[in-house]
Amino acid sequence: MIAEVIINSNVKNLNRKFDYIIPEELEAQAIVGARVLLPFGNKKELEEGYIVGIKETSEYLDKLKSIAQIESKLHLSDEKIELAKWMAHRYFCNISDCMKLMLPPGTTAKVMSNRVNDKTQNFVYLTKEADEIEADIESKKLKSEKQIRALKFLIENVENEILSTDLQMFADVTANPWIMFVWMAVIVLIAVIVCSMGLQNGVEKITKYMMLILLGLIVVLAIHSLTLDGAAKGMQYFLIPDMNKIEEAGLGNIIIEAMRQAFFTLSVGMGSMMIFGSYIGKERALVGEGIQITLLDTFVAIMSGVIIFPACMSYNIPTDSGPSLIFVTLPKVFEHMSGGRFWGAMFFLFMTFAALSTVIAVLENIIACNMEAFGWNRKKAGVINLFIIIIMSIPCILGFNVLSGFTPLGAGTNVLDLEDFLVSSLILPIGSLVILLFCTTKLGWGYDNYMNEVNTGKGIGMPKIFKFYLKYILPLIILFIIIDGLI
Repeated sequence: MIAEVIINSNVKNLNRKFDYIIPEELEAQAIVGARVLLPFGNKKELEEGYIVGIKETSEYLDKLKSIAQIESKLHLSDEKIELAKWMAHRYFCNISDCMKLMLPPGTTAKVMSNRVNDKTQNFVYLTKEADEIEADIESKKLKSEKQIRALKFLIENVENEILSTDLQMFADVTANPWIMFVWMAVIVLIAVIVCSMGLQNGVEKITKYMMLILLGLIVVLAIHSLTLDGAAKGMQYFLIPDMNKIEEAGLGNIIIEAMRQAFFTLSVGMGSMMIFGSYIGKERALVGEGIQITLLDTFVAIMSGVIIFPACMSYNIPTDSGPSLIFVTLPKVFEHMSGGRFWGAMFFLFMTFAALSTVIAVLENIIACNMEAFGWNRKKAGVINLFIIIIMSIPCILGFNVLSGFTPLGAGTNVLDLEDFLVSSLILPIGSLVILLFCTTKLGWGYDNYMNEVNTGKGIGMPKIFKFYLKYILPLIILFIIIDGLI
């Protein structure tokens, strides 16, 4: 990978882009807008620069030097880079001079080179709670303006320090393959035991109560999040579309990703929906049942957003922290709740149950197939699949630590990203297409037989006007999703 870099210099003839090799170990940190240290010319000390573009190769490849260091904590957004370019053109100055205006004071290369070395750590402790300090400031007990500014800075940034610690704890867990392996094996073992108990006595009975309790907890947490200081801002961020971001991402891409999420969350195309559907009676029509499932799934998704985004805005937590967000944001909510330790423990306990229910659903599908295909009983199928699933889960675990250098889909990706691509972009839509064609064409069940089955029983049925859509339009939509995932 090659980075296009603007050197931080006021020399006019250096006001242009220079190509530098991005070392393999720095590829994950190399993003447009990142600040870098690199060798330049015959100087012994490193120069400061800013990445303004990334490309695959360069015509000067055999003559290029490599980036020495990337400052991951500070980078410029695309908007700031474009603003710097406009300013440079408008006022006839160097782009680097304009970029420096976008950075916090005291963050130049000179300051970077004079930092304390890694073996030295400086700590500042607050001897009082933030509320007490703020009261002292308001009562004018503190006279020094410098002291007041310093204390205000520490109070404002304490949450960010806690956040970095929490993120590091999450990273430490994923970096330990043994911890992840043990708990993965425990979850799979519990799922096998539940499925081995039978459908009604095991799967249905246990998941029903787990999900009802979790649903109640989600509602309680959502109500609490709406009482936080940043609730209005968080709900605005959550519910009001940002047209600039939509335009940047592309409306078509957003729609496709939403469809992929629908496939994933409803497990359409992988058999789970089919296997559980095969266990229900014919008393009620399937369309009405499907609408209820969709509404319940949407309700849970909305409630989750109500919990997360007001909390993010209240505690200054980035909304793009990825899967770790739930392990960072929600603890902040519980910290400020009455009886937070109890509610937090209960929530994460039942969150574990929710994850377990997903494993149970997938495992039940596999066990049912094994029972039908090989004539095994439930316990035998459970024991065999226990070992198979544990072994096949190991690459995913190692992808976060031992195999972290394996980036199958590009820089920053891992084994889980590959598996997610295979499931979300291939297995789910292809499986859905096969099922759809089976139900609506003469090659399979046939549309008339499908309609008779769907409309059997009480409740909402499938209208006849959907025939053209189901037979001709929907297959094309799914096919487009498959092709888009492969491109």
